[in-house]
Amino acid sequence: NLRLFESERIVEQVAEKSKTAAKFLHDLKQLPHVGDVRQL
Repeated sequence: NLRLFESERIVEQVAEKSKTAAKFLHDLKQLPHVGDVRQL
């Protein structure tokens, strides 16, 4: 429920983890054998 989202800071955690994932995917894209990287 919405109280759980607030108490567990779900939205904030997703935002923080998305930044980490974006950096990882950017680094991954630099590899010569990787053709395309997408983040949903």
